[in-house]
Amino acid sequence: MPVAELSLSTRSDEISDQSHYAFKYNAPQGEFELAIPKVETEVLQSDTTIELLVNFFADEVNKDLSTAQTLKVVAYEGVGKGAVAFR
Repeated sequence: MPVAELSLSTRSDEISDQSHYAFKYNAPQGEFELAIPKVETEVLQSDTTIELLVNFFADEVNKDLSTAQTLKVVAYEGVGKGAVAFR
């Protein structure tokens, strides 16, 4: 969605479609709008379940490890809810 469709504060005049992603959605808690800097964001081309996210993080970090190193990534999304990935 275009950034111009968000209800941004008057202090956000430097935000544009070139610099930010714009998101707007409704949840049980109400309506939410986000303008997120593109340089700090990676948009994933898959679902974002905790299981898929923990594997994505593990794959990304694993790229910087030597073959002798191992990795354990633990992610939580609530009490008793989470996932673990090993590389």
